[in-house]
Amino acid sequence: MTVLRNSRFDDNGSPIKTFGHDMYSNDKRAEIRDSKVDFTDNVKRRTMRKRTKSREMALKILYAWEITHKEMKDCRMSFLENYPEKEDLLDLDDFLDTLVFGVEANITALDAMITKYATNWRLERMASIDRNVLRLAAFELLYLPDVPPKVTINEAIEMAKKYGDTDSGKFVNGILDSINKHEELNKNVTEAADESPKK
Repeated sequence: MTVLRNSRFDDNGSPIKTFGHDMYSNDKRAEIRDSKVDFTDNVKRRTMRKRTKSREMALKILYAWEITHKEMKDCRMSFLENYPEKEDLLDLDDFLDTLVFGVEANITALDAMITKYATNWRLERMASIDRNVLRLAAFELLYLPDVPPKVTINEAIEMAKKYGDTDSGKFVNGILDSINKHEELNKNVTEAADESPKK
C-alpha cells in the first residue's frame, strides 16, 4: 500500500505539504497573516472606544464635581452607581480614574495653562462643559505622553460638540492646539538646553 505524504490539496488542486512550515499554502498563510492583522486592529478599535467612553464619563463626573463641590471620589461613586448602562461598566479600565483623579490633583496647573492660552477669556466665564473638556484634554497633553496629542484633541473636540454649544468645538480646538504647539516647543527648547555642552 502506497502512502502519499502530500495528502492535502489547495483550491487549485496543488498538493500541500503536511510537515514543517510548509503545511499551509501561500494563500492560506496570507489568510492567517491577515486575520492576525484584523485581530490587532479590532483590539485597538475596542481600546479606543473604551477610552472614548471613559472620557465622556470623566466629563460628567467633573461637571458634577464642579457644581456640587463634593469630593471627587464621592462624585465618581455616585455617577457609577446611577449609571444606566451597566454593561458599559464591565469594560472600564483604569483610564477613567486616571483622568478624574489626575485632573483633581493637578487642577491649579491645568487651569493656569488653559488661562494662559485662552486669549480674551477668563476661566470662570467659560461654559462649564467647555472648561472641563479643556481640563481633561490638557491633562492628557501634559501628563499622559502615551496618548497621541492628535487623538486627545480630536476626542475633546467631539465631546465639546456633543455636550457643549454650537461653537464649543472650535473654541476647544483653538486653545488645545495652542497648548500642544507651544508646550511641545517649550519642551524641545528645554531638552536642547539640558543636552548642550556645559562650559
